[in-house]
Amino acid sequence: MKVCFLCRGFVSNGGIGRVIAVLSDKLVDDMEVFLLSFYDEKAASYYAVNPNCKQHTIYSEPVSMSKAIILRHAIGKLADYINKNNIDVIIACGAIFYPMAILAARKTKIKVVCWEHTNPNNKSDYKFQDIARSYGAKRSDANVVLTKNALNVYQTRFPKATNYQIYNPIDPGLFINKHKYDDESKRIISVGRLRPQKNISRLLDIAAAALKDYPDWHWDIYGEGPLRGELEAKRDALGLENQVHFCGQVSDLYDRYHNYSFMVMTSDYEGFPMTLLEGAANSLPLLAFDVPTGPSEIIENGKNGFLCKKDNEAEMKGNIELLISDKYLRNNLSLGSKSSIATFSVSLIEKQWVELLEGLRK
Repeated sequence: MKVCFLCRGFVSNGGIGRVIAVLSDKLVDDMEVFLLSFYDEKAASYYAVNPNCKQHTIYSEPVSMSKAIILRHAIGKLADYINKNNIDVIIACGAIFYPMAILAARKTKIKVVCWEHTNPNNKSDYKFQDIARSYGAKRSDANVVLTKNALNVYQTRFPKATNYQIYNPIDPGLFINKHKYDDESKRIISVGRLRPQKNISRLLDIAAAALKDYPDWHWDIYGEGPLRGELEAKRDALGLENQVHFCGQVSDLYDRYHNYSFMVMTSDYEGFPMTLLEGAANSLPLLAFDVPTGPSEIIENGKNGFLCKKDNEAEMKGNIELLISDKYLRNNLSLGSKSSIATFSVSLIEKQWVELLEGLRK
Protein backbone atom coordinates (compact mmCIF):
# COMPACT_ATOMS: atom_id res chain seq x y z
CA MET A 1 0.00 0.00 0.00
CA LYS A 2 1.18 3.52 -0.85
CA VAL A 3 0.06 6.33 1.47
CA CYS A 4 0.71 10.05 1.02
CA PHE A 5 0.49 12.68 3.77
CA LEU A 6 -0.28 16.15 2.37
CA CYS A 7 0.60 18.99 4.73
CA ARG A 8 2.18 22.42 4.87
CA GLY A 9 5.62 21.09 5.74
CA PHE A 10 8.07 20.10 8.44
CA VAL A 11 9.72 23.39 9.42
CA SER A 12 7.24 25.84 10.94
CA ASN A 13 4.17 23.63 10.90
CA GLY A 14 3.92 23.22 14.67
CA GLY A 15 2.55 19.94 15.97
CA ILE A 16 1.27 18.64 12.63
CA GLY A 17 4.71 18.21 11.08
CA ARG A 18 6.00 16.64 14.27
CA VAL A 19 3.14 14.11 14.50
CA ILE A 20 3.44 13.11 10.84
CA ALA A 21 7.18 12.56 11.30
CA VAL A 22 6.59 10.33 14.35
CA LEU A 23 3.72 8.36 12.81
CA SER A 24 5.33 7.89 9.39
CA ASP A 25 8.48 6.58 11.07
CA LYS A 26 6.41 3.58 12.22
CA LEU A 27 4.07 3.23 9.22
CA VAL A 28 6.97 2.95 6.79
CA ASP A 29 7.64 -0.53 8.20
CA ASP A 30 4.25 -1.70 6.84
CA MET A 31 3.72 0.39 3.69
CA GLU A 32 5.29 2.90 1.34
CA VAL A 33 4.97 6.40 2.81
CA PHE A 34 5.12 9.66 0.87
CA LEU A 35 5.41 13.02 2.65
CA LEU A 36 4.22 15.82 0.37
CA SER A 37 4.77 19.40 1.54
CA PHE A 38 2.62 22.13 0.00
CA TYR A 39 5.69 24.30 -0.51
CA ASP A 40 9.39 24.38 0.30
CA GLU A 41 10.02 26.52 3.39
CA LYS A 42 13.73 26.91 2.56
CA ALA A 43 14.90 26.01 6.05
CA ALA A 44 16.16 23.00 7.97
CA SER A 45 13.48 20.80 9.47
CA TYR A 46 13.19 20.52 13.26
CA TYR A 47 11.60 17.09 12.89
CA ALA A 48 13.60 13.99 12.02
CA VAL A 49 11.97 12.21 9.09
CA ASN A 50 12.65 8.54 8.41
CA PRO A 51 14.86 8.42 5.28
CA ASN A 52 12.77 5.51 3.97
CA CYS A 53 9.85 7.93 3.56
CA LYS A 54 9.74 9.65 0.17
CA GLN A 55 9.69 13.41 0.74
CA HIS A 56 8.66 15.93 -1.94
CA THR A 57 7.16 19.41 -2.35
CA ILE A 58 4.51 20.78 -4.74
CA TYR A 59 5.78 24.36 -4.95
CA SER A 60 9.32 25.65 -4.54
CA GLU A 61 8.21 28.84 -2.76
CA PRO A 62 5.40 29.94 -0.42
CA VAL A 63 2.02 30.33 -2.12
CA SER A 64 -1.51 30.88 -0.82
CA MET A 65 -4.02 28.06 -1.22
CA SER A 66 -6.45 30.22 -3.22
CA LYS A 67 -3.74 31.32 -5.65
CA ALA A 68 -2.43 27.76 -5.93
CA ILE A 69 -5.84 26.36 -6.86
CA ILE A 70 -7.01 29.19 -9.13
CA LEU A 71 -3.78 30.20 -10.87
CA ARG A 72 -1.14 27.56 -10.18
CA HIS A 73 -2.96 24.31 -11.10
CA ALA A 74 -2.69 22.81 -7.60
CA ILE A 75 -5.30 20.10 -8.15
CA GLY A 76 -3.75 19.00 -11.42
CA LYS A 77 -0.25 18.99 -9.90
CA LEU A 78 -1.45 16.84 -7.00
CA ALA A 79 -3.30 14.47 -9.36
CA ASP A 80 -0.14 14.11 -11.48
CA TYR A 81 1.87 13.32 -8.35
CA ILE A 82 -0.67 10.70 -7.27
CA ASN A 83 -0.60 9.02 -10.69
CA LYS A 84 3.18 9.18 -11.04
CA ASN A 85 3.70 7.47 -7.67
CA ASN A 86 0.67 5.14 -7.79
CA ILE A 87 -0.64 6.45 -4.47
CA ASP A 88 -3.49 4.42 -2.93
CA VAL A 89 -4.59 6.78 -0.14
CA ILE A 90 -3.96 10.48 0.40
CA ILE A 91 -4.25 11.92 3.91
CA ALA A 92 -5.04 15.65 3.99
CA CYS A 93 -3.50 17.02 7.19
CA GLY A 94 -5.60 20.01 8.16
CA ALA A 95 -8.84 21.39 6.73
CA ILE A 96 -7.07 23.83 4.42
CA PHE A 97 -5.99 20.85 2.30
CA TYR A 98 -9.35 19.02 2.25
CA PRO A 99 -10.82 20.49 -0.99
CA MET A 100 -7.55 20.11 -2.88
CA ALA A 101 -7.11 16.49 -1.78
CA ILE A 102 -10.77 15.57 -2.40
CA LEU A 103 -10.76 16.95 -5.96
CA ALA A 104 -7.41 15.35 -6.83
CA ALA A 105 -8.56 12.02 -5.37
CA ARG A 106 -11.70 12.13 -7.50
CA LYS A 107 -9.63 12.73 -10.63
CA THR A 108 -7.37 9.79 -9.81
CA LYS A 109 -9.99 7.51 -8.23
CA ILE A 110 -8.11 6.90 -4.99
CA LYS A 111 -9.18 7.05 -1.36
CA VAL A 112 -8.86 10.18 0.77
CA VAL A 113 -8.68 10.67 4.54
CA CYS A 114 -9.32 14.08 6.13
CA TRP A 115 -7.30 14.48 9.31
CA GLU A 116 -8.57 17.24 11.62
CA HIS A 117 -5.78 18.80 13.69
CA THR A 118 -7.59 21.52 15.59
CA ASN A 119 -10.80 22.12 17.52
CA PRO A 120 -13.48 21.33 14.89
CA ASN A 121 -15.55 24.26 16.11
CA ASN A 122 -12.71 26.66 15.35
CA LYS A 123 -13.25 28.88 12.32
CA SER A 124 -10.64 31.57 12.88
CA ASP A 125 -7.32 30.17 11.60
CA TYR A 126 -7.94 31.33 8.02
CA LYS A 127 -10.74 32.49 5.73
CA PHE A 128 -13.21 29.77 4.68
CA GLN A 129 -11.79 27.32 7.24
CA ASP A 130 -15.16 25.87 8.18
CA ILE A 131 -16.34 25.73 4.57
CA ALA A 132 -13.22 23.71 3.68
CA ARG A 133 -13.80 21.48 6.71
CA SER A 134 -17.42 20.78 5.79
CA TYR A 135 -16.59 20.19 2.12
CA GLY A 136 -13.93 17.63 2.92
CA ALA A 137 -15.63 15.94 5.85
CA LYS A 138 -18.75 15.17 3.83
CA ARG A 139 -16.85 13.83 0.82
CA SER A 140 -13.92 11.93 2.31
CA ASP A 141 -13.68 8.17 2.69
CA ALA A 142 -12.78 8.69 6.36
CA ASN A 143 -12.38 11.54 8.83
CA VAL A 144 -9.88 11.28 11.67
CA VAL A 145 -10.12 13.55 14.71
CA LEU A 146 -7.80 13.74 17.69
CA THR A 147 -10.08 13.66 20.74
CA LYS A 148 -13.33 12.21 22.01
CA ASN A 149 -14.72 15.72 22.25
CA ALA A 150 -13.90 16.34 18.58
CA LEU A 151 -15.49 13.01 17.60
CA ASN A 152 -18.74 14.09 19.24
CA VAL A 153 -18.65 17.29 17.18
CA TYR A 154 -18.08 15.38 13.95
CA GLN A 155 -20.77 12.80 14.70
CA THR A 156 -23.21 15.66 15.26
CA ARG A 157 -22.21 17.78 12.28
CA PHE A 158 -21.42 14.99 9.82
CA PRO A 159 -23.49 11.98 10.96
CA LYS A 160 -23.39 10.25 7.57
CA ALA A 161 -19.60 10.41 7.34
CA THR A 162 -17.17 7.71 8.49
CA ASN A 163 -15.56 9.28 11.54
CA TYR A 164 -12.69 7.94 13.67
CA GLN A 165 -10.93 9.18 16.79
CA ILE A 166 -7.20 8.48 17.04
CA TYR A 167 -4.91 10.25 19.49
CA ASN A 168 -1.59 11.72 18.45
CA PRO A 169 1.35 9.58 19.64
CA ILE A 170 4.18 10.46 21.96
CA ASP A 171 7.50 10.66 20.14
CA PRO A 172 9.64 7.66 21.23
CA GLY A 173 12.63 10.01 21.00
CA LEU A 174 11.52 11.50 24.30
CA PHE A 175 12.56 8.31 26.07
CA ILE A 176 16.09 7.99 24.70
CA ASN A 177 17.64 10.06 27.48
CA LYS A 178 15.93 9.24 30.77
CA HIS A 179 16.22 11.74 33.59
CA LYS A 180 15.00 11.69 37.15
CA TYR A 181 12.41 14.36 37.95
CA ASP A 182 14.17 17.38 39.47
CA ASP A 183 12.06 18.49 42.43
CA GLU A 184 14.60 21.20 43.21
CA SER A 185 14.10 22.98 39.89
CA LYS A 186 12.68 26.48 40.09
CA ARG A 187 11.83 26.83 36.42
CA ILE A 188 8.44 26.68 34.66
CA ILE A 189 8.13 25.79 30.98
CA SER A 190 5.58 26.68 28.30
CA VAL A 191 5.83 25.65 24.64
CA GLY A 192 3.85 27.02 21.72
CA ARG A 193 3.87 29.24 18.68
CA LEU A 194 3.66 32.94 19.48
CA ARG A 195 0.25 33.35 17.88
CA PRO A 196 -3.12 34.48 19.26
CA GLN A 197 -4.39 30.92 19.84
CA LYS A 198 -1.75 30.23 22.49
CA ASN A 199 -2.63 33.43 24.41
CA ILE A 200 0.87 34.09 25.72
CA SER A 201 -0.36 37.58 26.62
CA ARG A 202 -2.58 35.98 29.26
CA LEU A 203 0.39 33.87 30.39
CA LEU A 204 2.32 37.07 31.08
CA ASP A 205 -0.51 38.48 33.19
CA ILE A 206 -0.61 35.24 35.19
CA ALA A 207 3.19 35.21 35.55
CA ALA A 208 3.17 38.78 36.86
CA ALA A 209 0.73 37.78 39.60
CA ALA A 210 2.07 34.30 40.41
CA LEU A 211 5.81 35.10 40.46
CA LYS A 212 5.50 38.32 42.41
CA ASP A 213 6.44 36.68 45.71
CA TYR A 214 8.89 34.18 44.18
CA PRO A 215 11.76 36.18 42.65
CA ASP A 216 14.00 33.10 42.44
CA TRP A 217 11.59 31.30 40.06
CA HIS A 218 11.86 31.63 36.27
CA TRP A 219 9.47 30.91 33.38
CA ASP A 220 10.83 29.89 29.96
CA ILE A 221 8.67 30.11 26.81
CA TYR A 222 9.73 28.12 23.73
CA GLY A 223 8.38 28.94 20.29
CA GLU A 224 8.45 31.59 17.60
CA GLY A 225 5.79 33.65 15.88
CA PRO A 226 4.68 37.08 14.72
CA LEU A 227 3.73 38.24 18.23
CA ARG A 228 7.20 37.91 19.72
CA GLY A 229 8.09 41.61 19.69
CA GLU A 230 4.72 42.62 21.13
CA LEU A 231 4.94 39.98 23.85
CA GLU A 232 8.50 40.90 24.82
CA ALA A 233 7.43 44.52 25.13
CA LYS A 234 4.54 43.53 27.42
CA ARG A 235 6.84 41.33 29.51
CA ASP A 236 9.23 44.25 30.02
CA ALA A 237 6.36 46.62 30.86
CA LEU A 238 5.25 44.15 33.55
CA GLY A 239 8.77 44.11 35.00
CA LEU A 240 9.31 40.43 34.19
CA GLU A 241 12.41 40.70 32.01
CA ASN A 242 14.54 38.94 34.65
CA GLN A 243 12.07 36.09 35.27
CA VAL A 244 10.25 35.36 31.99
CA HIS A 245 12.44 34.35 29.05
CA PHE A 246 11.50 33.93 25.37
CA CYS A 247 13.76 31.11 24.22
CA GLY A 248 12.71 30.84 20.56
CA GLN A 249 12.34 27.61 18.60
CA VAL A 250 15.10 25.14 19.42
CA SER A 251 16.10 21.78 18.00
CA ASP A 252 17.09 20.25 21.35
CA LEU A 253 13.91 20.82 23.35
CA TYR A 254 13.68 17.14 24.30
CA ASP A 255 17.02 17.48 26.09
CA ARG A 256 15.81 20.51 28.05
CA TYR A 257 12.56 19.27 29.57
CA HIS A 258 14.28 17.67 32.55
CA ASN A 259 15.45 21.12 33.71
CA TYR A 260 11.90 22.15 34.62
CA SER A 261 9.57 21.84 37.57
CA PHE A 262 6.21 21.88 35.79
CA MET A 263 4.51 22.89 32.51
CA VAL A 264 1.80 25.50 31.94
CA MET A 265 -0.44 25.95 28.88
CA THR A 266 -2.66 29.03 28.47
CA SER A 267 -4.22 28.38 25.03
CA ASP A 268 -7.69 29.57 24.05
CA TYR A 269 -8.24 26.31 22.15
CA GLU A 270 -6.27 23.28 21.04
CA GLY A 271 -6.54 20.34 18.69
CA PHE A 272 -4.54 17.90 20.75
CA PRO A 273 -1.65 19.58 22.58
CA MET A 274 1.49 17.59 21.90
CA THR A 275 3.48 19.72 24.30
CA LEU A 276 1.40 18.42 27.21
CA LEU A 277 2.22 14.87 26.12
CA GLU A 278 5.89 15.79 25.97
CA GLY A 279 5.70 17.27 29.45
CA ALA A 280 3.99 14.14 30.76
CA ALA A 281 6.61 11.92 29.11
CA ASN A 282 9.22 13.87 31.09
CA SER A 283 7.24 13.41 34.33
CA LEU A 284 6.32 17.08 34.58
CA PRO A 285 3.14 18.14 36.41
CA LEU A 286 0.79 19.80 33.90
CA LEU A 287 -1.42 22.88 34.19
CA ALA A 288 -3.86 24.08 31.51
CA PHE A 289 -7.21 25.74 31.06
CA ASP A 290 -10.04 23.31 30.35
CA VAL A 291 -10.56 24.45 26.76
CA PRO A 292 -12.01 22.42 23.93
CA THR A 293 -10.39 20.17 22.83
CA GLY A 294 -7.50 18.18 24.25
CA PRO A 295 -6.27 19.14 27.73
CA SER A 296 -9.05 17.28 29.55
CA GLU A 297 -8.06 14.04 27.78
CA ILE A 298 -4.43 14.36 28.94
CA ILE A 299 -4.69 15.99 32.37
CA GLU A 300 -6.48 14.10 35.13
CA ASN A 301 -7.21 16.74 37.72
CA GLY A 302 -5.20 16.18 40.88
CA LYS A 303 -3.39 13.12 39.49
CA ASN A 304 -0.90 14.49 36.98
CA GLY A 305 -1.73 18.19 37.16
CA PHE A 306 -4.59 20.66 37.30
CA LEU A 307 -7.28 21.69 34.84
CA CYS A 308 -8.41 25.24 35.50
CA LYS A 309 -11.79 26.57 34.49
CA LYS A 310 -11.65 28.27 31.09
CA ASP A 311 -10.43 31.88 31.42
CA ASN A 312 -10.16 31.62 35.24
CA GLU A 313 -6.78 33.30 35.65
CA ALA A 314 -7.13 33.45 39.44
CA GLU A 315 -7.48 29.66 39.61
CA MET A 316 -4.45 29.19 37.38
CA LYS A 317 -2.42 31.62 39.49
CA GLY A 318 -3.44 29.77 42.67
CA ASN A 319 -2.43 26.40 41.27
CA ILE A 320 0.93 27.75 40.11
CA GLU A 321 1.61 29.16 43.56
CA LEU A 322 0.53 25.85 45.11
CA LEU A 323 3.05 23.92 43.00
CA ILE A 324 5.80 26.43 43.66
CA SER A 325 5.32 26.15 47.40
CA ASP A 326 4.69 22.39 47.72
CA LYS A 327 7.54 20.11 46.62
CA TYR A 328 5.68 17.03 47.94
CA LEU A 329 2.73 17.79 45.66
CA ARG A 330 5.02 18.33 42.68
CA ASN A 331 6.57 14.90 43.23
CA ASN A 332 3.17 13.19 43.48
CA LEU A 333 1.91 14.84 40.29
CA SER A 334 5.18 13.94 38.57
CA LEU A 335 4.55 10.27 39.33
CA GLY A 336 1.02 10.67 37.96
CA SER A 337 2.34 12.10 34.70
CA LYS A 338 4.76 9.23 34.30
CA SER A 339 1.96 6.67 34.63
CA SER A 340 -0.51 8.50 32.33
CA ILE A 341 1.21 8.17 28.98
CA ALA A 342 0.58 4.52 27.98
CA THR A 343 -2.60 5.49 26.09
CA PHE A 344 -0.51 7.57 23.70
CA SER A 345 2.20 5.06 22.74
CA VAL A 346 3.16 5.20 19.06
CA SER A 347 2.83 1.40 18.72
CA LEU A 348 -0.81 1.48 19.80
CA ILE A 349 -1.65 4.46 17.60
CA GLU A 350 0.18 3.05 14.58
CA LYS A 351 -1.95 -0.08 14.87
CA GLN A 352 -5.13 2.01 14.76
CA TRP A 353 -3.94 3.83 11.64
CA VAL A 354 -2.93 0.60 9.88
CA GLU A 355 -6.37 -0.90 10.58
CA LEU A 356 -8.06 2.21 9.19
CA LEU A 357 -5.92 2.39 6.05
CA GLU A 358 -6.10 -1.34 5.33
CA GLY A 359 -9.89 -1.12 5.78
CA LEU A 360 -10.09 1.44 2.96
CA ARG A 361 -8.76 -1.17 0.50
CA LYS A 362 -11.59 -3.61 1.17
